[in-house]
Amino acid sequence: MDIIKKMNKEDGMKMNLKQLAIYSKMEENLSLLRKHKIPESYPEEIGNFGDLLFEGMIVFKLRDEFIKNGSFSLVSMNWVRCLADYLKDKKCIELMAGSGILSYGLKSLGIDVIATDDESYGDYFYNKWTDIEKIDALDAIRKYIKERPYIILSWPEMGSKAYETLMLMRELNKDAKMIYIGEVGAACADDAFADAINIIDADWVREINEKYYQSWAGIKDLLLLVH
Repeated sequence: MDIIKKMNKEDGMKMNLKQLAIYSKMEENLSLLRKHKIPESYPEEIGNFGDLLFEGMIVFKLRDEFIKNGSFSLVSMNWVRCLADYLKDKKCIELMAGSGILSYGLKSLGIDVIATDDESYGDYFYNKWTDIEKIDALDAIRKYIKERPYIILSWPEMGSKAYETLMLMRELNKDAKMIYIGEVGAACADDAFADAINIIDADWVREINEKYYQSWAGIKDLLLLVH
C-alpha cells in the first residue's frame, strides 16, 4: 500500500474500508507488474467512480503508474488466455505495442506474435516486457501482413494512424483480421476508424468483455474482432 498511502497523504484524503480494499488489491496488482508478472484479474469496482476515492486525483495518479508499468489497458491473464485460445496456431503482429506487455502475455501462452512499435513515446514506459521491433505501424503491415494475417492493435494514439492501418491491412490482405483494444470514437484513433470497422461477432469476444475485461472508471475501452 506504499503508493496508496503516499497519494492519500499528499492529497489529504481519507478512504473508507471499501475503498481501502479496492486500492489494496490494485496495489497488489501494481506490485506484480513491477516484477514483470501479469495479474490474473482486476477488481470490478475499479470501473465505478462511486466505489473509488477519485477526488484529489488519486485514481488518476494510480492509473498513470499502471500505464507506465504496463499498458493503457488493464492487461490480465484471465482475458489474455481467452485471446490466446483464439490465436492458437495463428501468426500475429502487434502494432504500437508500447511496453510489449500484451505480446509478452501471449508469448507466455505459446502464441507466435511479433511486437512492433515506432517508439515515438520515448521513455514513457518504465521497462519493456519483451523484444520490440522498432518500426512504424504501416511499415510493419507492409512487412508482415502476408505471412501474419492477425493484427493486434491496443490503444492506438488519437489521430488517423489507426484508420490508415486498417485500410492498408484490407488492401494488402483481404483475409486479415484485427484484434482491437481501446475506446471507439473517444480517446483512441478517430471517427473515421470508428466508422470503418466491421465488427465480427464471436463468443470468445463476448466472454472477454462480459466476464473478464476491466476498465478504469470513466474509460469505455473494450476488445473487438474486426476486419
